[in-house]
Amino acid sequence: MDKKNNFNRFLVLWAGQLISQVGSGMTIFGLTVYVFFQTGQTSDIALITMAAFLPVFLLTPFSGVLVDRYDRRRMMMLGDSLSVVGLVFMLFVLRGGVLEAWQICIGLSINSVFSSLVEPAYRASVSDLLTRELYTKASGMVQLASASKFLIAPFLAGLLMTYTSIEFIMMIDGATFVVTAITSRYVEKNMHKSPSHKNLYSMSTIVGDMKEGWLAIYEKKGVFILVTLGMVLTFSIGFMQVLAGPMILNFADEKTLGLSQSIMACGMLGSSIIVSSRGFKKKYTQVLCSSIAGLGLGMILFGSKASIIWVTVWGVFIFSCLPFVNACLDYLIRINIESSVQGRVWGIIGLLSQLGYRIAYIFLGVLADTYFEPLMSKRYGELFLIQELIGVGRGRGIALMIIIAGCLLISLAMVMNRQSSIHKLERGA
Repeated sequence: MDKKNNFNRFLVLWAGQLISQVGSGMTIFGLTVYVFFQTGQTSDIALITMAAFLPVFLLTPFSGVLVDRYDRRRMMMLGDSLSVVGLVFMLFVLRGGVLEAWQICIGLSINSVFSSLVEPAYRASVSDLLTRELYTKASGMVQLASASKFLIAPFLAGLLMTYTSIEFIMMIDGATFVVTAITSRYVEKNMHKSPSHKNLYSMSTIVGDMKEGWLAIYEKKGVFILVTLGMVLTFSIGFMQVLAGPMILNFADEKTLGLSQSIMACGMLGSSIIVSSRGFKKKYTQVLCSSIAGLGLGMILFGSKASIIWVTVWGVFIFSCLPFVNACLDYLIRINIESSVQGRVWGIIGLLSQLGYRIAYIFLGVLADTYFEPLMSKRYGELFLIQELIGVGRGRGIALMIIIAGCLLISLAMVMNRQSSIHKLERGA
């Protein structure tokens, strides 16, 4: 198959994931707002966010084995198709009355179980379809799809919730899964297949496959350090995912929040366009460290003032840094790992990197509700300088947590820049 046809097939896969990202983003945003106005508890939002991602976190190593054994596009098709089950469950419960937080957790967990097949298959498919010269362009396009989750989805969901209901939003999401399954099937039918001769039901073989994926990471010192430090990165970014919405809802309504998040994502959209159209061919480590430091600075300023215009401006800046971080991480890992084991490797990397998110989801909501919010609810002499800078009252404890995470990211960038083994990754395998 020539490069043009390969890239066309990648475009089909990308379009399907773009549609899926919009649908999933609408559902997550809608459910977050729905629960917040029911309970007013940040910990409930954190619990729902964790339920949406915990099964993916636990199952991606096993999913990585599957996508290395079978056709990767078929695995994507199955994952997208069966993810609808969780939405159907929540819609069924809603017909009987109010959808409670624990029921949302069950529905999102079911969705997440099947979605665990998609990410490692999608990432490995990029290496199957494209040459190294196209990796950065593909990464930029993947970031464009991710940007849609924050650019289009919150605005649409916030607008729709004003006139319709959460049920309607979930029905739209269910329809997007059908579309993505069709696109995966189209690409799978039009590619040569490499049938596996391994016994799927042999547990020792599965464990052996996972071990091969782990060794591919561990034996490459720079990749191992990069993945380890990536856990700290994802933990810090988790502060924004869990806390930004509740912080803003303390001085804005849900429609304003949706519009604000959509505007913020314009930063991600713009940077993704730059990466996908122009890219960069050297100094990946330097770009990576600078972008992480930029993320940290943006988060510090994001939490420093309770103003919708202020947080939106710095949210745009934060989102504009993310495509550069993700493109550099993706490229540095991809060129140092053999394609034949990339399903397993991306599965394991997904597990390790997402560990930072999981820790954030488990603890941040509880810390916000029980410690930081009460701490910043009234003036304390010991916190005089901090409270003078960022204010006192509802949401200011959450803001302080985001500022702390920003300081952590700046420290992480400094540590990464001092690792010679990470700089050596630019040479490739």
